[in-house]
Formats: sequence, C-alpha cells, structure tokens
Amino acid sequence: MPRVYLYFREHLHAELLRLTREKGMGADDVLRWLLESYIRGELVPAEDCRRGAREEIEELRRRLERLEDTVHLLVKTPNKHRKR
Repeated sequence: MPRVYLYFREHLHAELLRLTREKGMGADDVLRWLLESYIRGELVPAEDCRRGAREEIEELRRRLERLEDTVHLLVKTPNKHRKR
C-alpha cells in the first residue's frame, strides 16, 4: 500500500487540488479521505519523513564506508593465485 507523505503545506495543498480536480471529490470527500488515510497509517507527518530520510542517508553512508574499507583491503591484498 503506498504511503502518502505530507512534507509541507504546499504539497498537501497540491494533493488536495489534484484530488478535487482528477477525482471530482468535494471538500467532505477530501476530508474523509484524509481522515481514513491517517487512520490507516498512510499519512506521515513531515518531521517523521525527514527523520526517516536522515536515518536512511546515515545507513547508506555507513554501508558505503564499509564498502570502501572492503575495496581498500582487496586492493592491498596481493592475489596469491596470480602468475608471476
């Protein structure tokens, strides 16, 4: 199930306009959609999104550092099977 991330007021406003235009939803329908989406856990507050993004970036950074360490070790380790 796709999660709807509400980053800033402008994004929320744009999403509400899209719902009213594309789906022909009225204000009551949009409010019902927002409430139901929130109850189902599909709406994530902006701060949670930023925190999640920061955590993902930190995890990627740690993985990259481990990969760089591995590559460094591979470069330093001579190939024992290489013919001389």
